[in-house]
Amino acid sequence: MWRQGGYEETVAESLSAAPSTMNNKRKTSGGRKKRSADTVLSLVEEGLRVTAREGSPVRVRVRTVTETFDELVRQELLGQRVEVERVPVDRMIDPGAPAPDVRTEGNVTILPILEEVLVVEKRLVLKEELRITRHQTKEVAETPVTIRKQRAVVERLNSNGEIINTTEQET
Repeated sequence: MWRQGGYEETVAESLSAAPSTMNNKRKTSGGRKKRSADTVLSLVEEGLRVTAREGSPVRVRVRTVTETFDELVRQELLGQRVEVERVPVDRMIDPGAPAPDVRTEGNVTILPILEEVLVVEKRLVLKEELRITRHQTKEVAETPVTIRKQRAVVERLNSNGEIINTTEQET
């Protein structure tokens, strides 16, 4: 018997019934009646069992490949260039006065150059000053560099050591 939508029908009835008699189904309820000619249809359920079995061994070999290539690198470089100018002064320093200090005027650093001179008396003479001027420089430099790149190659091998398939991945 099979059941559909609250109605019960025997397999024999559904196979032999003409389209006009298909509507003569009996409503099933708590107190249902069965005919003695009813055929019961057994239901079967399939099951699945998963097992693992040892197959032929597969080996994997991983190797890395390093490739090198030359590439031109362009970069702006900042630096400084200095100019040294000698300015003669030849001025005597008063006895007991301190020697002039290094001083900066704008982007010029002034270093006093002193010399002792023997006169009837000993005096300090400012001989010259060095004026050092800083200039900013900017230039574009191109330098060839060698770049290395690695990629991994994975090879699957069968039991005879023959390659089954190969996979590459860049790093």
